[in-house]
Amino acid sequence: MKRIITPSEMREMDRASRMPPLVLMENAGKGIADDLLEMELDRFVILVGKGNNGGDGMVVARWLSRAGKDVTVLLFEEPEKLSGEAKHNYELLLHHPVEIERFKGALPDADVIVDALFGIGFRGKLEGHYRDAVEMANLSDALRVSVDIPSGVNGLTGEVEGIAFDAHITYTFAAEKLGHHLFEGKLLSGDVVVVDIGIEDYLYEDKGFLAIEDEDVLDLLPSYAGWENKGDRGRLLIIAGSREFTGAPLLNALGSLSLGAGYTYLAVPESLYPHLIGKLPEVILVPLREKDGHLSAESFDDLMGRGLKFDAVSFGSGVGRTQGVKEFADRLLSLDVPMVIDADGIWAVSEKLDSLGENVVITPHPGELAPILNVKPHEVDRRRVDVVMDYSKKHSHVLLLKGNPSLIVQGEERYLNDSGDVSLARAGSGDVLTGMIGALLAQDMLPVEAAALAAFLHGRAGEMGDEFTLTPSRIPEALEIYLSGLHEEC
Repeated sequence: MKRIITPSEMREMDRASRMPPLVLMENAGKGIADDLLEMELDRFVILVGKGNNGGDGMVVARWLSRAGKDVTVLLFEEPEKLSGEAKHNYELLLHHPVEIERFKGALPDADVIVDALFGIGFRGKLEGHYRDAVEMANLSDALRVSVDIPSGVNGLTGEVEGIAFDAHITYTFAAEKLGHHLFEGKLLSGDVVVVDIGIEDYLYEDKGFLAIEDEDVLDLLPSYAGWENKGDRGRLLIIAGSREFTGAPLLNALGSLSLGAGYTYLAVPESLYPHLIGKLPEVILVPLREKDGHLSAESFDDLMGRGLKFDAVSFGSGVGRTQGVKEFADRLLSLDVPMVIDADGIWAVSEKLDSLGENVVITPHPGELAPILNVKPHEVDRRRVDVVMDYSKKHSHVLLLKGNPSLIVQGEERYLNDSGDVSLARAGSGDVLTGMIGALLAQDMLPVEAAALAAFLHGRAGEMGDEFTLTPSRIPEALEIYLSGLHEEC
């Protein structure tokens, strides 16, 4: 797994490192130059600001020049205004065959434009000659490279006010930053390449968010010796559906089946039962008494009277919003079993979130979490990092805030997932995800890890399909293709 950290955490690591700042800057600039030299391009223009980002850019310029490349450095401030390490590298650069000029409203022709104007601490809006240079660079046919993060992008939130450098490649240091994965920052960073600058390994501990990668998947998935029977692979009880939402239970079940639960029970209002018979022959249907097509307190009595054995519960997809559903949810929460709660189920338990235990996962999108926090959905979306961090301090259960990226938090455990694309922006996709999480819970996976892994796999499945033709019911097929590919690579 990789770590994705905040700008303040990066500054903390810089200060705590035993490596001198000048050495860290040298490692950063040389690492970028070494990679650029492999591209066999000749003309470089480097846009240099007054801070450490500019200092990194001047180290890049020096090493490119040493390799015989045609390098022009455009300064955006007078040399005397450069910060300590940046000024030191400016003075070193004076002894190399590099053209050093003040930016005067034009960019020379180049094969590569390197943006070393502002770093990960940037806030606000590009203005004046900074804005002018970025506008010109974005219109250029040159390869556009950013140092640490594209100038104009907020390193913490990924937001852009006005304009920002549109990079093909961003070279960042020590670890990726949140701004590379959020909103406009994700679109503008291009391919993000991490440069090792010598920060000690122990300084990464407990920083930022973890992100699952392809090479982690097979190690994280439940493993079996080979002699197990279906009872050993976990029993998931799905409670879903209403007369308005008859498809949600099937999508939950598809998610469960796609990640290997040994038994999948599907408990639905009894009026749905005839319509679901034979739809998924692998699923065990459990009809429950209902009130006007919805679950009720009596439905819970029916469920418990069945004597079912189950290892985890999935609740809420398509159950509707009635008083009976709330009463059902109240009684369901008395069960001491791992549980994933989605959609209308979140509404049903919204007044009892403080009582949810560590073995519960809730999976809201911003529109479902907003009324709980008494804010607007766009505030949840745009402030998603702050929102989940604050939430995790107040609750013991797992929060999976859906979106791109999705954030999964529980106490000090934090995951970021930005797998997936617009293919998944369709009604029903979240129901499949809920079933996937439930299947992993039933197989005794830790709730926060189950939520993070399911979110990653759900996203990868979405990427396997076409953004117009991939329907939620076909996500399991796409997931099978993805997982088969991983097994073949091994």
